[in-house]
Amino acid sequence: VSLMGVNGLIIEKCEFQNFWGDAICLNHYGDNVQTGERARNINIIIRNNRIDGYKFCNRNGISVINGQSVIIENNRICNTSYHTMPGAIDIEANDTAYTVDNIKIRENKIDNCQGKNGAISVISNKEGAPAHNIEITNNRITNSRRAFRFYVWKDYTASNIIVKNNYIDKNTDPWKWDGTGRTRNWEFIGNTFRRPTSVKFGQGIKIEGLTYKNNRVTITKP
Repeated sequence: VSLMGVNGLIIEKCEFQNFWGDAICLNHYGDNVQTGERARNINIIIRNNRIDGYKFCNRNGISVINGQSVIIENNRICNTSYHTMPGAIDIEANDTAYTVDNIKIRENKIDNCQGKNGAISVISNKEGAPAHNIEITNNRITNSRRAFRFYVWKDYTASNIIVKNNYIDKNTDPWKWDGTGRTRNWEFIGNTFRRPTSVKFGQGIKIEGLTYKNNRVTITKP
């Protein structure tokens, strides 16, 4: 399913199996930063779907390249993605003309995601594509290459990011960061990681206004 310039759509109780590209993509068409022309996807709900990539031959489960006021909730996503592709849910505007704003990713169950970025990734690329007002809450991620990956390459192109009350277990690394850009207003609260980790929060990214508390790492001996 590819959406371009859609306002007000619900994708609910559908099943996607053994697909090659993205099961669902909030795509773009004709957006131009010079002319100001826009074809945004607005007020989109994706919920209660089952997405199964089968043998990891696909790209992403759900991609948001161009989306505003998007809810992704209570989906079951498994067996994604090819090892050079991002992962189960990829929030990634490819150009500064596109819109990524007010995205809520909540109460999804993601299992066996082998994409290179992670089960859920948020990317603001070197061109300065936006990634603002994103909430990642109450998701359960298991048996995956990585839970989260965040890229911020250009100053203040990403802001107001909440990562809260997520549960990560069973052979899943926690998170990875890339980029050197400055970003504002992050909350990283109440997440549970049942695997030892040496990952340093933030790495090269400079976060102005970070709330980091009540995150739990449980170390279990084999």
